[in-house]
Amino acid sequence: MNFSDVVKVTNGLAVCRQTIFSLENPDWTCKVDEGSAGLLNAIWSPDSRHFLTTTDFYLRITVWSISEVSVSYLKFPKACANNLAFCPGGRYLTLLERRNFQDHLSLFDCRLQWTILWNITLETDDAVGVVWSPDGRYILVYDNCLRYKASIYSVGGKHLNTYCAYKPTQELLGIKSVSWSPTGQLLALGSYDQKCRLLNDFNWTCLACLKHPVNKPIDPSLGLSPNGRPLCVDNEVDGDLEAYRAHRIDIYEEFRTGASSDLSNNFKGPLDSSTVQYKLLNDPVTIQSIKPDPNQAFPKVGIGLTEFHQMVDFWPHETIIVRA
Repeated sequence: MNFSDVVKVTNGLAVCRQTIFSLENPDWTCKVDEGSAGLLNAIWSPDSRHFLTTTDFYLRITVWSISEVSVSYLKFPKACANNLAFCPGGRYLTLLERRNFQDHLSLFDCRLQWTILWNITLETDDAVGVVWSPDGRYILVYDNCLRYKASIYSVGGKHLNTYCAYKPTQELLGIKSVSWSPTGQLLALGSYDQKCRLLNDFNWTCLACLKHPVNKPIDPSLGLSPNGRPLCVDNEVDGDLEAYRAHRIDIYEEFRTGASSDLSNNFKGPLDSSTVQYKLLNDPVTIQSIKPDPNQAFPKVGIGLTEFHQMVDFWPHETIIVRA
């Protein structure tokens, strides 16, 4: 059994392709058979008692109950990777659906034999993801990369707001990454225009628009301004420095000593061992950028990852720049 064959391990059970094994009882196995429909994806439910499989071409999602030995079916799943999401407590499941050439969102009760509670029609053109807030109060649905549209719904299915960063006449790329703060009060939307917009849950307006300081020197002793700009550029200190308390940021540079750690051509393993060291820098550092190849598929453009600190006072974010 290869590690690439293992879907997930949870609660003493491991899934390998279409067979479930018990890590505590080696003699116990459970085979999952989708027949001619084929198996595209498989995930565990939060209670570890159910197993969800997606057939080829997203024809349906099958819910397999290990404890009750029963099967349930979820119809009309949207053909996208992030088409379903469990609430933080694991009680409810939201599923993106495609019915009558329109996007729909359904809520299922996982404890009542996966009974559907409500189904609503979405305002999106082509939704590609659904995300729950950590507090379980909001459901976010965002459109594909060609449309900048993020819709927020309540647990009851009520539409709260739809946010768009551009005017309807502007044809610009949309959202690439999303992230909720641990309290669910802030929502970060990373887009293909190298900007990360921060929304609040009070009126769902943009509180801040952050950008990475590319090709500009960053002084570790001063740090960055609240909007992510260097406080000192070309030996000129930002005028807002007096109203903002500067703070030091630690910047490390990686050094490798010894032999190279590149893999051999046959991928049998490292050629020789090497040592990695990190040196704390005190001089200003400039983040260099590289222009991506537009002829390659999925170019590295836009905000690829956003993450909140658990204390919410700090919010670091990693970005894939248009030229990095």
